[in-house]
Amino acid sequence: MKNLLFGLRMNLKPWLRLLFLFLAIIFTIISACSTPIKGVGKATGRLSGLKPADSLSSEFLEGYNAFTSDLLTTLYAKDKNTFLSPAGLYIALGMTSNGADGNTLTQMLDAMGIPDAETLNKGCRDLQSLLSGNPKKYFRISNAIWLKDSYKNIIKQDFISKNEEYYGALLAARPFDDSLIPAINKWAEKNSDGMIKQVLAPPLDPDVFMYLTNALLFDGKWEMKFKKGDTRDGVFHGSKGDITIPMMHRKDKEKGYWYEDDTVQATLLDYQDKRTAMLIALPKDNLDSLMAEMTPDTIPGWLDKIVDCGGMSVTLPRFSLTYKQEMTDTLRSLGITDAFDETAADFGRMVDSNQLKGPIIISKVTHQTALEVDESGTRAAAVSLFSFANKSAAGYSMVVDRPFLCAIVDKPTGAVLFAGTISDPKKLD
Repeated sequence: MKNLLFGLRMNLKPWLRLLFLFLAIIFTIISACSTPIKGVGKATGRLSGLKPADSLSSEFLEGYNAFTSDLLTTLYAKDKNTFLSPAGLYIALGMTSNGADGNTLTQMLDAMGIPDAETLNKGCRDLQSLLSGNPKKYFRISNAIWLKDSYKNIIKQDFISKNEEYYGALLAARPFDDSLIPAINKWAEKNSDGMIKQVLAPPLDPDVFMYLTNALLFDGKWEMKFKKGDTRDGVFHGSKGDITIPMMHRKDKEKGYWYEDDTVQATLLDYQDKRTAMLIALPKDNLDSLMAEMTPDTIPGWLDKIVDCGGMSVTLPRFSLTYKQEMTDTLRSLGITDAFDETAADFGRMVDSNQLKGPIIISKVTHQTALEVDESGTRAAAVSLFSFANKSAAGYSMVVDRPFLCAIVDKPTGAVLFAGTISDPKKLD
């Protein structure tokens, strides 16, 4: 066979031999320049084959409901939209907790309302089963950990194993170069079905050695759709004034869900999967008052008391929104403080700290969402991104991208010869 191929090659016309040589050179160049993602673990990025849990354990659900309430009330602002994925953030924190230890781990568990790490991991797996096991495949959930390739040999196996077992997390080791940001943004866009296209912007923080990401997509169809012909422009009385917006309308004479008390009217709009619904809660006074009274039992209380009222009509805006929030201060306010503190953070279960010169901290947490509600159903997406930094990993760094002070000094005497503050530098031609 070898001699046959050799003879075939030698019998080719000269221009064909040149073409083969050219293609071989191009292939070699491409192979040398590409930087494929190398999986450190074995998981694909999501759990599969899970049947939806019939229920969540009471201790997990109690903690999860408290976390949800804390997020909503902490981030609520009268004059702007707020749209979160408590599930996405909770799962990302669950993954992070597998690398935390000592008081850092205790603070995370306390903020999440969970007694121990095992309860958290098992509860998060059950929570993911509700998503990955949806009968209509309305949800897509993906978990990935992006690791700087030079840290591949000091990441701890138990951290990898737990995040594979309970979260299906893909652990990818790669160079943290100019190709990383497009790769993470492409991952976010793909796993949010294009609803979220950029979660990371240049420049890369030189101290960051790992990004932990969670993406959650929901694409559900109403059990009873709104007819497009019944949609009319109407007035929505927003916090900043009246808005003209398309208002959808539907009327069901046989089925409807309703709850009402002195403060709120609430209903559920079912999706076709028979287990997912949109809760609409309309305050009788104003949203400020309703949010001020919210507790971990508020939303579960509404859901428990909603009954089939035998028929109802609904008028709802057709709308979309995007939301992006830096979550560091929010998580600090919930009691997770050590994780962000260079002197207190303990991520000893994540990496072998004996091989590092400085502490591991969470340097930034970003949560981004998008929502679309129309006549046929609802699309919603969320991406959470946790940045982990080794503060001495890349030496000291300064990016002068905001107002600063400068001076010209005489070093031997310390005399300041020129000094000023620069707030609006002009381009030097």
